[in-house]
Amino acid sequence: MKRKIAAILALILIAGGIMGTVYYGFEVAAIVTSDAVSIEVDVTESLELYSTREVINHVNITSNIWRSKLIIKESPDEQLHIKSTRDPFSEILVETVIEEGTLNVVFDQKNHNFDLREQISRDNAIKEIYYALLYEQVNYNYYDTVITIEVPNEVDLQVQSDQEVKLEVIDKETLKDELLVDVRNGYCDLPDFIELKNLVIKSESHVRMEYLEFINVQEMEIACGNILIFSAGEMSNYEELNQVPHKIVLSGRSIDIQSYQPIAKEMYVNAADYFIITMDYEPYYIEGKVKLYNGADYEGTANHDETFIPLVNNEFEGVMSTGKKGDYYIEAYSNYEGSLIHESAQALEHRLR
Repeated sequence: MKRKIAAILALILIAGGIMGTVYYGFEVAAIVTSDAVSIEVDVTESLELYSTREVINHVNITSNIWRSKLIIKESPDEQLHIKSTRDPFSEILVETVIEEGTLNVVFDQKNHNFDLREQISRDNAIKEIYYALLYEQVNYNYYDTVITIEVPNEVDLQVQSDQEVKLEVIDKETLKDELLVDVRNGYCDLPDFIELKNLVIKSESHVRMEYLEFINVQEMEIACGNILIFSAGEMSNYEELNQVPHKIVLSGRSIDIQSYQPIAKEMYVNAADYFIITMDYEPYYIEGKVKLYNGADYEGTANHDETFIPLVNNEFEGVMSTGKKGDYYIEAYSNYEGSLIHESAQALEHRLR
């Protein structure tokens, strides 16, 4: 990628008559590559925006940044730190208020003006333009703004934004009981086996989650544009676990679940367009309800018996599977299409892992 950046910039500078002829192109590219490496280090370097030694139990974040990545990780010391990557074109503004153990944080972004006419009038015009182009190309490989919050203890976390936010939790020990995410666009990347009492994710975009990310969460609600939940890894990772979420509520345009086992004791699915729930139904005792409001298409083979779950007037209510394991409930609604599909755990493992 650095060589590609170097070649592009070298051609631009040569074409503009800035750095001589094509004869010197290779030499120019080598120089640009060296500068790109230096700038790449600068772009990824952390800049501390805020720190506190006060004991914080709750962190409420509001982001007004157009497009950002938010990382939550353990602090290397007893302080809470807020850091960001460097950006020559903008500055991250942080407003913080602490009230009774709750840290309220508001992020804004101030863009620096880059006036080409002003730069040309200066003695170092070529240098300024050159480094601006190089920064832009290098920074393109990273998320626009990366903010890291390092916490010394477990906290409840709330993230709100009318912009795009990608949340990545590195260490599961950083979160206490609740994670609430309500953003216009974006999603969550959580560590496996995170333990929470309540997990809420609301976004207009696509959310893709592995079952092991939330298998130790007590209650979860996801309201997104499109939802994909799937099992990953070996079945033995799940067979050794005795806990599943008590209640999960999913709503979105499309909902696709592919799992070795039921993903919750109680699962409620509400799809605007369609839902597909594919799993190994046969070993489990499952009751539930299905309703397709417009009944365009339905597949109900959620057991080895292909005549399983017929709809009457686009509805079904009763026993879905008569297996001996557990006691589960599934309620699924769709404006159009819906499918409950049985697939053995062995077949799913072969297909998904």
